[in-house]
Amino acid sequence: EHYNRSFAIYEKLGYRTGMASTLGNIGIVHRILGDYSHALDAYRKSLEMFESMEDMRGVANTLINMGASLNTIGDPDEALACYRRVLVICEKTGYKPGMAAAFQDMGAVYREGGDDSKALTYFQRSLAIREEIGFKPGIASAMNNLADMAVSAGDGEKAMGYLRRSLAVCEEIGDENERAGTETRLCHLYRARGIPKEAMEYGKNALARSKRLR
Repeated sequence: EHYNRSFAIYEKLGYRTGMASTLGNIGIVHRILGDYSHALDAYRKSLEMFESMEDMRGVANTLINMGASLNTIGDPDEALACYRRVLVICEKTGYKPGMAAAFQDMGAVYREGGDDSKALTYFQRSLAIREEIGFKPGIASAMNNLADMAVSAGDGEKAMGYLRRSLAVCEEIGDENERAGTETRLCHLYRARGIPKEAMEYGKNALARSKRLR
């Protein structure tokens, strides 16, 4: 309702950037609620407006959101097509945050599809860009993805290294949500390695943090 009112105000003012951004926010709300059909409708309208204004960052960000919804509803090929468009745009415009996000989401698609080799490559590319631009929330998220890949490959030491680095970043920037996820992964990893005391400590921390975030 709030976004619908905002859209009406922007429409009355003729502020097309505000209209396009609001449509994107409406899409995000629908996606969170699990209404992917309406989410995609809103994203497509937002995309059309950004394209008409030649706002390429807006186009890239909208395509990233569309890709996430398309992958969730079981259309990974269309999701990847969105992300590839994002990469073309970002390479032309130098929009590195968008490129990093696209690489991370492509990694997730390939991992879900069972192609761990490609997934690892894209997660590593995402991390490299985020480290280059100093985007620390993204660095923590990328580290956790790479830790998951290392666990799947049976390399607990490498996973532990990624998770400790992720935890340090989360503590530095105060990212409680990502930190809870990191601590949960550490709990599982320590438990799998037969170190119950550390597993319990991280498990308790993750649970308490998650409860505070609700």
